[in-house]
Amino acid sequence: MYTNFMKVYLDNCCYNRPFDDQSQDRVHLESAAVLAIVKRGRSGHDIILGSTVLSLEMDKLKDIAKREKVTILYSIAKENIPYTEDIQNRANEIQKIHQ
Repeated sequence: MYTNFMKVYLDNCCYNRPFDDQSQDRVHLESAAVLAIVKRGRSGHDIILGSTVLSLEMDKLKDIAKREKVTILYSIAKENIPYTEDIQNRANEIQKIHQ
């Protein structure tokens, strides 16, 4: 294990990507990148972060089989970022910028 590591937050799209149709080169390359990051997390080289919001998004996946696979992949997350008022306020600020 390295003493210098990164904390990495992957969004819901990242966890879904390895289970998408791999026939497109871009999707295949993105899947490989996500799986490489997950591998670094599993080996202890980096810390994969999760969040309350991310868990809620995954729970809403309609495809049950895909949701189960995504949830297994997401189990790599070792630290959880809780949902706070500060996070909600920052999200509101960002939404205003992009309107």
